[in-house]
Amino acid sequence: MSSNNPIRVQRKSVPWQEVDGQAIVLSPSTNKAHELNATATLLWHLMEQQVSIEQMANEITAQFEVDMTSARHDIEAILKRFHEEGLVEYQ
Repeated sequence: MSSNNPIRVQRKSVPWQEVDGQAIVLSPSTNKAHELNATATLLWHLMEQQVSIEQMANEITAQFEVDMTSARHDIEAILKRFHEEGLVEYQ
């Protein structure tokens, strides 16, 4: 997945809840709960609507002390995990 690619990401309709600022998401394919850190929780909220990786990176760099390259790398790693667990879809 390339961050320059105009891929849009949208989370699937899966059970989740936010507790103390961290999302807990239930994977329907594995029936496994995932406790997301602050960065992943922010991404989870951003994916309520289709967003690009670039849009996510801009938001992450605005809210956390991280450069754009690191933000994109981290986002791609998180999205890969989300996709493997059936939590997001690419469009």
